[in-house]
Amino acid sequence: LLPAGDYRVETDEELLQSLSFPVYHRLRSVIYLHRGINAAQNARALTIDPNDLDAALVRDQGPLQTGPMPAEGRG
Repeated sequence: LLPAGDYRVETDEELLQSLSFPVYHRLRSVIYLHRGINAAQNARALTIDPNDLDAALVRDQGPLQTGPMPAEGRG
């Protein structure tokens, strides 16, 4: 998990030319993390699946979850 904030994200796409209209396939996304005072010198890049990024954005737009997190493996 990353703290709330502004992050630079780049997504690589490829044009699928087999259709009669332009369609792009997302290949990967890179999120750039900056830490500390010298953010440019302490930058770190993480490659993530574009679908995982979409899921995180949807989850972050939902209502704030309060209280204990559900335990995994119980049931």
